[in-house]
Amino acid sequence: MKIYIIILFLLISGLILGACASANKKEESIAPILGPSHYAQQSFNEDFELTWNTQKTHCLIAKSIEINKGFPYKTIYFEIYDMNTDTIVYKDKLVQAQLSWLSDSEIKISQLPGRPKDGRSKIKIYILNIPNFDKSYLK
Repeated sequence: MKIYIIILFLLISGLILGACASANKKEESIAPILGPSHYAQQSFNEDFELTWNTQKTHCLIAKSIEINKGFPYKTIYFEIYDMNTDTIVYKDKLVQAQLSWLSDSEIKISQLPGRPKDGRSKIKIYILNIPNFDKSYLK
């Protein structure tokens, strides 16, 4: 009989100690990652494009919009999403432009100038560097 009482006492003590130990644990709250689709829907509602860099650290969110009915060129609104911080780190808009990833930290932007001189349309090309958002012109 004494053995049963000792075993019962040890079991109850173990349960009480286990409950106290788990109650003292701090709960870690981890904020959910919203992702680029969430931000794109907030900014553009629909008809947007998501293009990731190869390492999936940044995403280019873009939407082409016709601002004026008589104006022949569309305006491209774009944002750059950073996966590490779950935020939009850059926003801009360009008229008659094309965007593409050149490397994991560079976006190539090709754009027609507003009013070409001498009837020639010379494409302006520049690189947008992601860490500091500097622009370096190629043409």
